Amino acid sequence: MSSHHQSDENFSLSNRTDHDGFITPHHSFSSTPLQAIIRKGLSHLLMEPVLIDAQSIRRLDLSPLRIWSDQPLNELLEQGPVLELNFHWPRDADDPRELAECPEPRLWALRADARYPWLPLMLERDQGSLIRHVAMVVPHSFNRTEGLRFDPQALELWITHRLMQLDDLCQE
Repeated sequence: MSSHHQSDENFSLSNRTDHDGFITPHHSFSSTPLQAIIRKGLSHLLMEPVLIDAQSIRRLDLSPLRIWSDQPLNELLEQGPVLELNFHWPRDADDPRELAECPEPRLWALRADARYPWLPLMLERDQGSLIRHVAMVVPHSFNRTEGLRFDPQALELWITHRLMQLDDLCQE
């Protein structure tokens, strides 16, 4: 039985086929080279990935995000989407679940999402940190031909809630 674990490490917006034959849809953008650089996040300083280890996950310990949480919101937002989260959660080789299907990392992500409403704005997009985070906090299913499919009402509620929280933060 093959494992799906490789896809945990590399959600991407490019068109490719993974080891099980799944196709990730390609998102095409017509852009100038400068717009492509900005879209890919290359205009922002790349940071070292933040390791979320099993001990932090088990304890619901958000201290790996402390360097980010100690900064004023305006400084965080100026950095752009540069935060990459790497989860190190042990699974058996024959465990077919994706990381977002494991309850412990999902609970950690829910806690981080509740504590830091700005987190989705900071998560990088090209290596899949943002989509991985959303998959952990919003109900979804996986379809072999269409990839991740979020429950539309759940996604709408999460986005609306997030916008309200961010509006409150900006008012402060």
